[in-house]
Amino acid sequence: MRRLAFPLLVQLSLGPLLLLIAPAAQAIPSITRDAIIDLAKSGVGSPYVWAGTCWNPQDRSWKGPDCSGYVTKCWQIPKTSKVTDCGPHYFTTWAYKSKSTHWKTISRGDLLRGDALNYNLNSKGHIVLYEKGDKWGSATVYEARGSAYGVVHRVRNVASKYAAKRRNSITAPPPKAPQVSVEATVEGISGQGRDFCELAGSAKIFDWKVGQQTTIRVLVHNSGDGPAEGVTLGVAAEAAFIEVKHWTLLTNAGAGSFVTDTQDGLQSIPHDDPGASFNLELGTLAAGERKRVDLTVRATHYSGPNPGVAALRAWIVAIKDRYAKATYDAPPTQNSGQTQNGGELRAAVVTDVFDEETCDGHDNDCDGERDEGDVCGAAPAPDLGVTSTADHGPVLRLDSGTESPVKPPALGSGALEGGCALVPGGAGPGALVPLVLLLALLLIRYRRETER
Repeated sequence: MRRLAFPLLVQLSLGPLLLLIAPAAQAIPSITRDAIIDLAKSGVGSPYVWAGTCWNPQDRSWKGPDCSGYVTKCWQIPKTSKVTDCGPHYFTTWAYKSKSTHWKTISRGDLLRGDALNYNLNSKGHIVLYEKGDKWGSATVYEARGSAYGVVHRVRNVASKYAAKRRNSITAPPPKAPQVSVEATVEGISGQGRDFCELAGSAKIFDWKVGQQTTIRVLVHNSGDGPAEGVTLGVAAEAAFIEVKHWTLLTNAGAGSFVTDTQDGLQSIPHDDPGASFNLELGTLAAGERKRVDLTVRATHYSGPNPGVAALRAWIVAIKDRYAKATYDAPPTQNSGQTQNGGELRAAVVTDVFDEETCDGHDNDCDGERDEGDVCGAAPAPDLGVTSTADHGPVLRLDSGTESPVKPPALGSGALEGGCALVPGGAGPGALVPLVLLLALLLIRYRRETER
């Protein structure tokens, strides 16, 4: 607050008078440094008005502060008030020099954003808000400079006569921190429905067929206000049913669309056929940055009657000093502020793989029928308790639920060289005599009936 031309007598009487009307020392509201600077910015462009304490950011022709009124309002002392509230002018540069009602004197070497530099000497005085720069010389400040300039934001030399002042109850803002999340999506296959099999448990699960390829995208997003450093992503494919053929790492940092990330070429994992499970080092994600891993994935085997087993899973293995999780299913062993899924930074694409119909008792092609189209060859014989095995020939199911091989009859006991016995029990050719006599008697009876 400059009073270069103001009469000395008035100045000498004004300082004590303002101290009399100033409120007694009491607790003041806490404030952050960012809030102080935001208030200072709102005053830039307003006119300088001696003894003024207010301004209107929407109407620069309306009133304005002087230097000490400006700092007092930005510091929000002795109480919180709007910048348009034109209250009493509580503190002058003389008060800021002579008292410590809601502030204290600090070393200039300790200056931080939102602190003040004040002097009052030989009836002259001025006070500015420090923002940055040389704490002992040319600094960037906010100040109500004078009637010819108004409220300005500028770089100026701050002479050694200025003492550094710090408001009481300045609170530090919450530290900037990353907030990481993971999501995974799968591209559809041209000309094929994403969920063409709605039978049993396969409904609402992505469906595809053996031999088909598609792209699964894993997106890692840092939505926090601080960087996420040392980020590692884990990927695992259910190797019995699907395989990863290729991967690419991209980023949208500094661009509206995704481009290849510099980390893409720094991996130890091969881009082609990387294996069933592998880790990728994503490096640092700046605040707001997204990185994406595009995976070319191929279906290799029918996933059977168990829906959703042909899955690809992705999870955050590590964020430096903040997060650690060894596998998809393992709980985090370290978590500092990550909230997705209650701290489980993971995502999965669940699929069902179908195939041409084969003779296995399953509906391989999801048409509602099993083993249709003669895939099992000729119609099977009635189930008489005997089934065939590859190693031991026929087996007999016992009451106990166990199976016992059935031994063929020995050659020379009614068995033919081809392995077919004409009669059971090992009987020889004599066993045919009763059959021949029976046929003869039937023929004699037939002739008698016809002669009558």
